[in-house]
Amino acid sequence: MPHDNDRDRALVALKRYGYQSQCYSILREGKRYFFSQRGIDGVIAYIVHARVALASGDPVCAPDDIWEFADEFRQFCKKHRWNCCFHPVTERCKEVLKGLGFGIMKTGEEPIIDLNKLSWAGGKFKDLRRDTRRAKDKGMSVVEYCPLEERRPDWEAQMNELSRIWAKSKGSGELASLIDAPSLDNPGERRYLLVTKDNKVEAFIACTPIYARNGIYIDIMRRKEKPLTGTAQLLITEALQFFKQQGYAIATMGTVPLANEYVDDPDQARIVELALDFTF
Repeated sequence: MPHDNDRDRALVALKRYGYQSQCYSILREGKRYFFSQRGIDGVIAYIVHARVALASGDPVCAPDDIWEFADEFRQFCKKHRWNCCFHPVTERCKEVLKGLGFGIMKTGEEPIIDLNKLSWAGGKFKDLRRDTRRAKDKGMSVVEYCPLEERRPDWEAQMNELSRIWAKSKGSGELASLIDAPSLDNPGERRYLLVTKDNKVEAFIACTPIYARNGIYIDIMRRKEKPLTGTAQLLITEALQFFKQQGYAIATMGTVPLANEYVDDPDQARIVELALDFTF
């Protein structure tokens, strides 16, 4: 299991090469770290379950090293008699893995928002502007919460309660290997934006950096079971505008799941689809 210096090494690699949107999640507790014995600068974070080594996203390394690093990790897994899987991966990594003989199954696509072109003008955003205006009229506003600068126990208690309610309604808990957590006691470089009304937390998001693309990933969002109209719209639009002003180039809310979008053998993919249907 990893030591603190392994996590420090992983963070250094992230700041150099972290490209995949969920890359920051490799710092979460419970990950193992694979470092190259061939002198490749980088890290692959993974967990092992049912004799499958599941790597968290793209190998974190220079683009020209992905092939060799992924192959080295595959050989490492083979020595331990583990199957090897990377999930999720970007388009650039997909082609490399196909070349190495991995099977590929498409499960979604990720919209990337160019913050330099961000605008809510025009007829197609009319309803969005209306809902955000109504939210503001009800006294809601968006603020950044910085726990490393000043703790707000009242806000944190409400944020944790929103997370508890969300987990209860979901029924299956969070996918710890893929989804981050609020991590208020150890925020690292996470950014938190809250919707407040009368000093009460109505909703919040936790965001993580995408270092290699000067991007921000809106990782988790929590809100009340019956939120006031316009809560989510206000939070997302204000957050994107905030990050644009902060100098970020892109933003993303992650992968949008797609059904029946497979690249390889449809019969084999059907088995996986049934398993995912059962899980979720």
